[in-house]
Amino acid sequence: MSQFQLIDQTPGPDPKRIILAVVAMSALLMVHSYFFSPAKETKEAVLERAPEKELKENEVVAGRHKKATPENLPEIKKEFFIKNGSDKLERTSYLATVSNTGGMIDHLVLTDFSREKVLFDRNQKSILLALSSKSAEDHLNENSKYELVSSDEKNISFSHITPSGLKIDRNYEFLKQDVIKETILVKNLGEKPRRVELSLLLSKHQAIQKDGSFLSGPAPVNNVSLKSYTEFNKYAFKDLVEEKVWSPVHYIGFDDQYFLSVFIPEKEEDIKLIRAKVNADHGETANIEIELSPQVLLSQEEKLFEHKIFAGPKQIDLLSHMTPSLAENVDFGWLSALCRPMLWLLVKIYEQVGNFGLAIILITILIKLLTHPLTRKSYSSQAEMKKIAPKIQELSKKYGHDRALLGQKQMELYREHGINPMAGCLPLLIQLPIWFAFYRMLGFSVELYDQPFIGWIHDLTSPDPYYVLPLFMGGTMLITQALTPMQLDNQPQMKYVLWIMPIFFTFIMLNMPAGLSLYILTNNLLTIAQQIIIKKKA
Repeated sequence: MSQFQLIDQTPGPDPKRIILAVVAMSALLMVHSYFFSPAKETKEAVLERAPEKELKENEVVAGRHKKATPENLPEIKKEFFIKNGSDKLERTSYLATVSNTGGMIDHLVLTDFSREKVLFDRNQKSILLALSSKSAEDHLNENSKYELVSSDEKNISFSHITPSGLKIDRNYEFLKQDVIKETILVKNLGEKPRRVELSLLLSKHQAIQKDGSFLSGPAPVNNVSLKSYTEFNKYAFKDLVEEKVWSPVHYIGFDDQYFLSVFIPEKEEDIKLIRAKVNADHGETANIEIELSPQVLLSQEEKLFEHKIFAGPKQIDLLSHMTPSLAENVDFGWLSALCRPMLWLLVKIYEQVGNFGLAIILITILIKLLTHPLTRKSYSSQAEMKKIAPKIQELSKKYGHDRALLGQKQMELYREHGINPMAGCLPLLIQLPIWFAFYRMLGFSVELYDQPFIGWIHDLTSPDPYYVLPLFMGGTMLITQALTPMQLDNQPQMKYVLWIMPIFFTFIMLNMPAGLSLYILTNNLLTIAQQIIIKKKA
C-alpha cells in the first residue's frame, strides 16, 4: 500500500505588495494629518492674540491649578540690616523689612541719620515694586501671599503659584551702597502655551503741607526723576496730573531733595513701557507703572527679569559710581559752577576738622581773605566819597537844572580825586552769588543734611530752632551798617531804607538753614574787624 504525502502548494504573501501597502497607508495618514488635524499654536500666534480672547478660552478649560498657593498663608516678615561702616559722609546703612504679602519690601529706612529717613512704607501709601498681572485669572497683586523658600543674612526668596499655573519666584539680594538687586523668575506650569504680561508698581505719597511758606527754604517736595536713552528729565508731581508714557529708560524713580529712590532695569528689552500719573488723595500719590515685556511661555518654559533698586542719599561720589551714573540728580542749577567747588572744599575741610559748622567758618574766612583787596578798595572809595560830599552838593545846586551836565561834572570830580563810584558795590556783588550758592548747596547737599554744629544746632540744613544765629546775624548787620562810611545827606529816605534792611533780612533768615545764618554771621564779624582795621590805617 502506497502512502501519499499532501503538500500545501498555495503561494505565500508577496513582500513587495506588503511594502507597497505600508507606504500607501503612511502617505494617506500624513495627508490626512496635514489637511484635517488642528494646527499647533505658535508663540507668535499666542503673543499676537488678544488677551481678552485668551482669557475667555482659558476660563473654560483651565480652572484652578492644583498647586496654586493658598491665600490664607500666615504673614511672614524678615528684616535685613545692612551696615556700611562708620564713615560720617557715606551714610548708606539701611533697614529693609520684607513681607510674604506681595513678596515685596514693606518698609525701607536709612539708619545713619539722627532723624531716620523713611523712603518707603506700605502703610503710608509708598510702595516699592508691587508685582501684578494683566491676566485676571492669575489673581496676582500686591496682596497675594507668597511662600518663603529660603533666607539668609543678605538674601531672601519667595514663591507664588497663580490659579492659572503661573509660578513666580522673587529673590532679593541686599547689597551695600543702598543697592538692592531683585530677580523675578516666571515659569509656565500649565500644559499649553500662555501669554504673560506683568507690571511693577513704584508709588510715593506726599501729604499737603499746610504750614509751608515762601521763606521756609527748599521744601522737601518729591519729583519723578527719569533718564531715558536720550536725555535726563525731572518732573514735579503737578506735571503728572495727566499720564505720561515713556519707552524703556536707564532708570526712573523719586527724587526727595536729599534722597533718591530709583528702579534700574538690567536689560532694555525687558521693559515694554513706563507710565506715570499722580492721583489726589489727601495729598498727592504718584504711581509709576513699569510694564515688563509680554512673553509667551511654552509648557514648563521660564523667563528671568532682573533689575536693581537704589534707595539712598544723593551724595555725588556715591551716585557717580553707580551704573548707570545717577550724579545728574544732584542739581544746583545755574549756580553749579560755584556750588560744586564750594562743596568739594567744604568736605575737604570737614575731613580735617570733623565738624561742618567749623568748616563753614573756615571757608568763610578763606573767602574773606580772597576778597579783602576789593573790600579795602570799596571802603577807601566810600571814605573819599564822604570827603568830597560838600563839592557834590555844590555841583548839584549849580547844575541841578541839567542832569546830563551834572553827571558829567560829577564824573570829572571823581576822576580828579581818583574815586570809582562803583567800587562800593563790588563786595556786595561778590557776596550775593556766594550767599545764593550757599543757600542752594545747603538745600541739596546731603553731606550737610542732619550734620550738627554746637549745642542746639543739630542740623545745619534746618532753621535755628531758637533763632540765636539769625538774631546775632541781624545785630552784626546793624553794626556793619553803622561802620560803613556813606554820604546820604541829600537822600534822607535812603538812610531809613539802609537801617530797615538788616531788620527785614533778619526776619527772612529766621526760617532759613542755620548753616546760611552761620556763614553770614561769620562774614559780618569779619567785615566789622576789617572795617575797624582799615579805618585805623586810614
